[in-house]
Amino acid sequence: EDITGFRKDDWINKTYHELIHPDDISVVEERMIKRLSGQGTSDPYEIRLYNADNDIIWVKITSESILQVKNGENQLSAIQTFVEDITEQKKAQLEIQRNEGRLKAILEANPEAMVVYNLQGHPDYINPAFTRVFGWTLDELAGRTIPFVPDDEKDKSSNKIREIFTHGMA
Repeated sequence: EDITGFRKDDWINKTYHELIHPDDISVVEERMIKRLSGQGTSDPYEIRLYNADNDIIWVKITSESILQVKNGENQLSAIQTFVEDITEQKKAQLEIQRNEGRLKAILEANPEAMVVYNLQGHPDYINPAFTRVFGWTLDELAGRTIPFVPDDEKDKSSNKIREIFTHGMA
């Protein structure tokens, strides 16, 4: 009730198909079959539901079969399910993905050669202009420092990269 806004009475003569997003029904049914056959605890999974306002919300579900021994055999006694609202997390995740897409588009379109370094000082990303100018691909530079820095500039370059990581500015 807290997550969806539906009351128990709202579900008289209705099925879960009306609550679950159509693209997620097969996932739920697959997990239900496992629980009904008594196959222990499921890994948490995420699905979309419709709330009382007909908005899509995201939930994480974890369920387990509760078994009871009868006549020397394990038999299903109950299924315990935990449902967690993760809608805000999903919205934040989607916003991060959108921002990453925008940033990548900017870097890809930039005519200047650009490099993004990881915390070890190795290239994590190079834009197409970098490859055009210097000829190296990211795969060729993976786990290495960029080999074009002259010997007498390596310390200065490394110090500048370290300063950027430490203080966040060039």
